Amino acid sequence: MKFLLLPENGSSWREPLVYSFELEEAADEVQIEIRDIVKGVDIARLNLYGVSKAEVDIAPYLKEKSDVSPRSEAMGLYLSNTSFSVVVIVNGVASEVRTFHRERIDSSVKGVLTKQEPNSKIGEGETIRMTIYAQRSVTVVVRRQASEQYISPFSISAVGIPVEFIYPVFPDDDGLVSIDVDISCDTEPRKTYTYKYVPRDTPSQQVVWYDKKGAVQSYVFPQVKRRVCEAILSGDMVIGREHTWVLTSAYESPEELGRIRGVVFADRVYFNVGGRCVEVEMLTRTISEESRNLQIVVKTKEF
Repeated sequence: MKFLLLPENGSSWREPLVYSFELEEAADEVQIEIRDIVKGVDIARLNLYGVSKAEVDIAPYLKEKSDVSPRSEAMGLYLSNTSFSVVVIVNGVASEVRTFHRERIDSSVKGVLTKQEPNSKIGEGETIRMTIYAQRSVTVVVRRQASEQYISPFSISAVGIPVEFIYPVFPDDDGLVSIDVDISCDTEPRKTYTYKYVPRDTPSQQVVWYDKKGAVQSYVFPQVKRRVCEAILSGDMVIGREHTWVLTSAYESPEELGRIRGVVFADRVYFNVGGRCVEVEMLTRTISEESRNLQIVVKTKEF
């Protein structure tokens, strides 16, 4: 048995990922395994009958297993659930390893995929989130500037899969002033981000989503107003409430406004509530091109 065609490494599972193979002679049964070598589990198992040559598109199976839900109440580095390093095994013969992503990634480019300013603001209960890409390893060093300096190192083996960094911010009355986040990819220093700690004097809401490349994005909307509160009924019993919220951004630079506009086109959108991500329903999917800020309307449910 030999493989005739394999998809290009780093390709997107939103496009066909065709494996072509040929047997020496037709087999009564051909067993095919699509295996995730990082998690050590089978993504899918297939059987073909009476063939000596065939093609299999594995993209639909990877798409089904992809998960763009942000982790809640977590801290540290985690491998992305939208990328897969796989082998395809045909009657016991394994293909070369290939890594596939939500969108095509150039393996020669390393660094932070999340778009954000190097100097930002962060408040209590909000979370620093970013997606980082490297071939071998990702190291993040967090330096909290407070009444005493605290240094927290995090490291993970990347195996060519994007990594998500999560760091919830709880000042604990220790005089927190700022947080520096140093990023290294494959032992090479890449970038430092500084987050100034600020108290939020008015109601605000951090919103989390994933862009089309599978990189996590977030933004704190400084103006939040509840427009409607409705009862959720089951028969004649009230079982919960629905809240409709209007969120308005600050007046941002064209670059930052372009980034946060991505929330309108995200598949799923989440509120960060003290480190826990709660999915919300987007009621607005339009953008006013004349405005220098962005306003969205979302619905939350409370049971």
